Amino acid sequence: MGYEYKAPGEIDMKKVGIFIVAVLVLFVLYSVSTVVTGYTAYTNKLESELNGTREDLRIISAAREECAKELNDKTALYNECSGKLQAASDALNKCEQLKTSSEATLNQCRSELDTLKSQQSSFEARYDNLVKNSVKSICCTISDVESAVVKNWRLENDKIICNGNFTVNCASGETNYP
Repeated sequence: MGYEYKAPGEIDMKKVGIFIVAVLVLFVLYSVSTVVTGYTAYTNKLESELNGTREDLRIISAAREECAKELNDKTALYNECSGKLQAASDALNKCEQLKTSSEATLNQCRSELDTLKSQQSSFEARYDNLVKNSVKSICCTISDVESAVVKNWRLENDKIICNGNFTVNCASGETNYP
């Protein structure tokens, strides 16, 4: 190590180099600390957003599960109601078929009743004619017919009795029987 002489005003390059290196180290340390601080703040912000997103996802998942449960409940109620509606519809169709069948049977019965009433009227008229035609031969004798006697008669248990409130003209056979 020797001694070196420097004239006044001469610059020591070693000191300048050390100074420049020191300034560079300070600049690098400052830049790195700014980047590290920014990265840390950015990371904290991302972590906070991630936590918020996780919480939102948890809430949405819970709401989705509740909605799925309600959908299952509503589906079950719909299926039950649909089954009851189908059963009621089937019962209504059966009732309408029964009504249609009953109406057809009723119309048939009415037609048969009309036929029977017509037959009854015919039978009653024939019965009345039979009674009118039989009274003369039962209650009148040949002498009553020749003298045109009027005889009384009545019906009792479908039998002609020769005394009563009806009359018969033995000559003509006319009677006041209805």
